[in-house]
Amino acid sequence: MAYKEIPFKADGSDLITFTFQEESDFKHQIFIISGTNTKYDVMRGEETKLAGCYSPDCSSYIFPGTHSKHIEVDDGKVVDFTTYMTGEIFDTLCKNTILSLSVKKDGDLNEVKNLESFTKGVLMSRYSNILHTCFLVRTNILFNKLTEEENYYYLSGLLIGTELVQLLKNHLDKEITLVANRTLLNAYTIAMKLLNGIVMSNLIILDADEMVTKGQLAVFNSVKTHSYSKS
Repeated sequence: MAYKEIPFKADGSDLITFTFQEESDFKHQIFIISGTNTKYDVMRGEETKLAGCYSPDCSSYIFPGTHSKHIEVDDGKVVDFTTYMTGEIFDTLCKNTILSLSVKKDGDLNEVKNLESFTKGVLMSRYSNILHTCFLVRTNILFNKLTEEENYYYLSGLLIGTELVQLLKNHLDKEITLVANRTLLNAYTIAMKLLNGIVMSNLIILDADEMVTKGQLAVFNSVKTHSYSKS
């Protein structure tokens, strides 16, 4: 099934969909929603989250995750989006590089030392090249500056800060909707507070799972009169 190209309606009402009717060997109807694309980027799934949380009052949406999405909406239509491999790069660095010897997933972000380390990483992202600052995860251990647990949160802050810094420079006074699970909501909210002093009254925070369900239902209801049988 083809992707829906931008621009497309942020409420999901013009996404490409197919409904496969139940058959004798499968007594269930299947409803499929297409992904979307720009000239250089693709999105598969976040378009339904957007349909669940879209508001005419907001033009910028952030969906953190393995491949984070930043979506721009104008006059009710998605006009651009950008993918950041934040989650996947973080996981890869922690497990499959020399940095794996210098980090340990333990404790909670809100613990004092972990939060201090996360803050250092976020703030460092504003000033230095990510290819260099990632290596500081290694030297933090060699020079006994941070523990492995604290280093884990430093690296997290560094990558999340790198993802967010440019967006927040361009949208400091605009409303932003952040849609994520509880853990990422906490980390991204803290990072946004640190970067460029974003006014938190301009930040709308929503649960990702709830928005997916709400969005899928919205898309289904908008196109349910159109159905196709399998050939």
